[in-house]
Amino acid sequence: MTDAQADATPLSQFLESGIEMPTMIRAGGDILTMARKPVEELDVAAIIGLVEADPALTVHLLKLANSSAYGGLGNIKYVRQAVVRLGPLEVLSILSYFVVYKSLPRFQPIGEFNLDACCAHAQACATAARMLGNTDYLVALQPGELYLAGLLHSIGKVVLAAHKAEEFAESMALAAETETPLYQAEQEILGFDHAALGAHLLTNWDLPSFVPAAIRDYNHPELSENKESAGLLQLAVVAANRSGIGFGGMEEDASQCWMLREGKGPLADPNLCEEVMEDIVKAIWKKQSGNDEKKVATKTDTTEKESSPEPVRSEAGLITRIKRLFGVNSSS
Repeated sequence: MTDAQADATPLSQFLESGIEMPTMIRAGGDILTMARKPVEELDVAAIIGLVEADPALTVHLLKLANSSAYGGLGNIKYVRQAVVRLGPLEVLSILSYFVVYKSLPRFQPIGEFNLDACCAHAQACATAARMLGNTDYLVALQPGELYLAGLLHSIGKVVLAAHKAEEFAESMALAAETETPLYQAEQEILGFDHAALGAHLLTNWDLPSFVPAAIRDYNHPELSENKESAGLLQLAVVAANRSGIGFGGMEEDASQCWMLREGKGPLADPNLCEEVMEDIVKAIWKKQSGNDEKKVATKTDTTEKESSPEPVRSEAGLITRIKRLFGVNSSS
């Protein structure tokens, strides 16, 4: 072993072990660039041109526009019609999800963790993050930028499941057994966590620097150079976990988040933050209600054989949510 190898961190050793890095599909970078722009700056003509230039994006968008999830009547034949029916913001959300889904490595399910469940949770987190970017909350970041951070925050989990399946399974088991966050179990078993891995991988995706930084630090915003972005992403993950959509993590108390402990602005108020979280969970479930058919369309487009089962909705998270809605104590 050389001195350099001896000094290498577990993360650097893993990255240098010859694993295949996730790479975006063609036009992916342009889609994600558009998706992070403010709504008022979206160029509809540019969106249409980008989609029309890529057959895969065109087929996917037209299939969804004609699906019952969007009240389709099967008469949408052109990209322009689809953008008008769905709206540019929804189109970019659809295509961003499509780009990320197609760019991720495939893997065999590990317990309840599978690609669809992970992506469903990531989409829920992205929805939450976009809503937390509301200007009424006096945050400095754009909703579209936060949306990308939410959508990509779990990419490290997918890479671990694909290339370190045994250790990742051990990490999930340890987290469940000890009732500790997954990232802490990963650090104990792997020497690094999915957030640090994901942040490193995304440095090659030509994203704003705050996106990988927020992903790296969302489990401990107090240590981040940009506490607001990491803190908002942390809050978005908690909201997604609370919804019970997909495979995320154990439901956490929002009061323990950095935003409420040390943050500033309206979201630091516990009562307002709880109201916001409730609204976010409702929005996540409303969006999820039409996602079954969208997911089928995504899988039909691919020529790869998928081995992952349907997304998992956490029963425990849903039960807690129902109890909260009806004012029942969660411990009862």
